[in-house]
Amino acid sequence: PDLIEGSRQKVAQDFLAAQNGAYHSLGKFGIWSLDTERRFGVDEQRWLKLELFRTDYFTHRVMREVYAKLVAADHKVQHVDLKDLATYRCLLTSFGLNAVVFLERAGERDIMVLCERSPRAADVQRPGLFHVTMNEGLSHVDVDPDTGIPSLALCLQRGLMEELHLASGVLTQRMTADFLDVFLLRSRLELGITCSVRISDMTFEQFHETASTAKDRELEIRRVVPIPFDRDAVESFLHDHDMISHGRYAVHMIAPREGLFLR
Repeated sequence: PDLIEGSRQKVAQDFLAAQNGAYHSLGKFGIWSLDTERRFGVDEQRWLKLELFRTDYFTHRVMREVYAKLVAADHKVQHVDLKDLATYRCLLTSFGLNAVVFLERAGERDIMVLCERSPRAADVQRPGLFHVTMNEGLSHVDVDPDTGIPSLALCLQRGLMEELHLASGVLTQRMTADFLDVFLLRSRLELGITCSVRISDMTFEQFHETASTAKDRELEIRRVVPIPFDRDAVESFLHDHDMISHGRYAVHMIAPREGLFLR
């Protein structure tokens, strides 16, 4: 209780001062259980089963602070594996979507878009950090109105709209997306999934102009950058730029799925 109360007071001060990414406390979903071992259909495609619980962003920040204190005290939770996560489900107050956008134009090399995070973003410890094109946590607004079930597809659409101002017409007519690899971010004990997003017939200039008017631009993204999707260009960018660890992981996991094998 003392550990939680001390963390609660610290996070409350962040919210009162609107600092360290603490600007609102909307509803979120935490992870009650996760199953990645199931197979579906004659081709045995893997599918993901999530059981969720309702929480909010304030609680999420409190439990993140609790986890940081446990790690500082060398608690065994920092070494937990996916199969044992249920023991610490009270700390699993978020599920993140890490999406990398690719721009496709006939006869031209694909462009991978990454972003430099805003200094005001919650996951930025220092200026100049790069990340995936869009990352978003599964929220209470991502519930399918027909089924009442939280939807990763709706979370993706919302994130692309809020952070990059990609309107529904682009998303429904010119976009394809694949949800790929589940990962555990041990530095914060957060679960997430990588996602590859392909948008056809859009230049980077058009993408940049659209993204510059996004609602959450100042809170999330400082700038977007184009990278030719070939091995030399991608490896050079990763070598020369400071990148958030799970963003770098996402690029390394997504690239082979898109036919690019990095050294």
